[in-house]
Amino acid sequence: MHKRNMLDVFFVSMFLLSVLTINVSKVKAATPRVSVQPSNQTVGQEGVLLPTPPFTINITVQGVADLYMWQIYLYYNSTLLSTRDALIILPLGHVFEGKTFYQVGPYIENDSKGTYIALGATLKGGQTAFTGSGVLCQIQFIGQAKGTSWLNLGITTDGRDSTLLGDHNANEIPCETSDGQVTVTGIENPREPSTITINVDLLDVDPSTPRMEVGSNVIITGTINPTRAGVNVTIHCIRSLLGTLATLATVQTNEFSRYEYNWTTEEAGEYKLSAYWPGDANYTEATSNIATVTVDKWQSTISLNIYPTKVTVGSNVTINGTISTPKPTLPYEKVTIEYKRAGAEAFTPLATVYPNEDGVYTYTSKINETGSFKASWPGDKYSDSAESNMQTVEVTGESNTYLFYIIAAIAIIAIATIGIYFTKIRKRH
Repeated sequence: MHKRNMLDVFFVSMFLLSVLTINVSKVKAATPRVSVQPSNQTVGQEGVLLPTPPFTINITVQGVADLYMWQIYLYYNSTLLSTRDALIILPLGHVFEGKTFYQVGPYIENDSKGTYIALGATLKGGQTAFTGSGVLCQIQFIGQAKGTSWLNLGITTDGRDSTLLGDHNANEIPCETSDGQVTVTGIENPREPSTITINVDLLDVDPSTPRMEVGSNVIITGTINPTRAGVNVTIHCIRSLLGTLATLATVQTNEFSRYEYNWTTEEAGEYKLSAYWPGDANYTEATSNIATVTVDKWQSTISLNIYPTKVTVGSNVTINGTISTPKPTLPYEKVTIEYKRAGAEAFTPLATVYPNEDGVYTYTSKINETGSFKASWPGDKYSDSAESNMQTVEVTGESNTYLFYIIAAIAIIAIATIGIYFTKIRKRH
């Protein structure tokens, strides 16, 4: 249900406006076509045990202009054909190759009509749209039972989702679809079902505070049932909600049908892990449950020192400090220094400075009234942000500069007074 809701939000937001404003009269002129290629093929071999070797189909688009986003919903007979997320890809040379785009899916779902694959992609803002013909995606299947399977670019049971194209203004591009079919031949060998599990244990982590940071060691284990020794298990990983499925590792089971992999986390984020084995002549393929691992950034600190902390009006103070983190990404991000005068409620930015390669930053500021300073940095790929303690500078008396002007003013007044006095004396005589 979570996957389906996500697709609804993503695709409806892209196409809702266009669905309400389609001009049907324009569809007839040079309508693009989304097709299954090849449209008809036979896989397997008479007299050879099933399953068949893997085979692929492409979902293509012909004669499209200003293609900025697309989605496909492909129904197939899951009794005859099998696939999985890792085998549904955007191949080299696909229509958005070399551009920056978001991919949603793939997802394999079921409704009252059968099993379908949902997949889509949209370019990021500012990208040049695609015009012409090309491949949208590629799907690898295995034929597991005799018969002919449909490959239909259909509409989901609730009528809300279907194969769609969209332009850079999020308007739907009307299109036609061409379905396909696959005939599977060979000798059926009924296989027993199998299962596979996945478990995640954190090494070097205090159980009382189970915080996993970048660089933590994770042990991934699981078991195939029934016992299958020396078979390959692929551990898959999805980095984020919109991320694509990636292979983390391929390992083999031991004599007890158990697999194990030690993983050192390299970046912060939420990871969804699953295990897969392809089955064999006697047992079906199996995919494990999802194990979620959250990796946090390292905690960092930033210090703040001010000298001197008692000055006169107009004096300079030196502000410095150090960022402390287990593994910085050099060069460091900027440090923001903020200031708040006495009695004020909020800090305001005073300056931004770059620390050196040792994480040390320095800044000199003139100060005219008592106030407080603090420093912060936004963190980086490995480390969380941090904020320093507040430091207060007390401003007292007048500066030497002001004192000089005061003394000078007094001297001028004194000289003027003496001059007036002697003038009056001369006038009397």
